[in-house]
Amino acid sequence: VVPYLRSGVKMIDSFNPLDRPPPPVEEAFYRVYFSFAFALSCVRLLQNMQIHSNVGPKVVMAASMVVDLLFFMGFLIVALICYGVSTESLINPTKEAMNLNSIFEGFWRPYINILGELDLEVLQTKLNIGYCKLAQIYNTSIDCSNAKEDFNCSQDPYCYYNRFLIFIAMAVYMMLVAVMMINLLVAVFSYTYELINPKSAQVW
Repeated sequence: VVPYLRSGVKMIDSFNPLDRPPPPVEEAFYRVYFSFAFALSCVRLLQNMQIHSNVGPKVVMAASMVVDLLFFMGFLIVALICYGVSTESLINPTKEAMNLNSIFEGFWRPYINILGELDLEVLQTKLNIGYCKLAQIYNTSIDCSNAKEDFNCSQDPYCYYNRFLIFIAMAVYMMLVAVMMINLLVAVFSYTYELINPKSAQVW
C-alpha cells in the first residue's frame, strides 16, 4: 500500500502549483486513487490484528467466509439478472434503447429489495409513467405531463395485469433470495466457524 501512496504523492508533486493548477479530471483521479489506497491500508491493519490470540482466529474465519461469499455471489447475480431484467421490461414497456441507467436500475432495485427496501410507491410511479407513455402511442390525446398522479393504472388493462405479474415475481424472488439463499449463506458461515473454532489455538 505504501508504494501506491508514494506513487500518488509523486504524481501530485509533478504539478507545480506556481505554474498552473492541475486539471479537474486529473485531480478527481488522484482523489479516487488516494481513497482506494487508504481503504487498502485499513484492510492491511487486519494483519496486525492477527497477533492477538482471540482476534487472530476470527480474522482467519473472516477470510474463509469471504471465499464462501464469492461462491454465493454467483447464485445471487443469476437471481438479480433473472428478476431485474424481467421486471424492468414490464415496468418500462416503452424503453427501447439500453443505457447505463437502465442497467443500474436492473441490478440496484433487486439488490435493495433483499435489504427490505421494496419502494412500492416509487414502483407505482414508474408504472404510471411507463404505461401512460404506452397508452399515448395508441391515443395521442392522452396527456402524460402529470402521469405520476393523474394516470390510473387500475383502468389500463396492460398496467393492471402486469402490475400483478411484477408483485408475484417480487414475492417469489424475495422468498428464494431473501429467505432461502440468505439462510443458506448463514448456514455456510456457521459451518466455517465451527470448522475453525475448535482449532483456533492451532490457527493462531
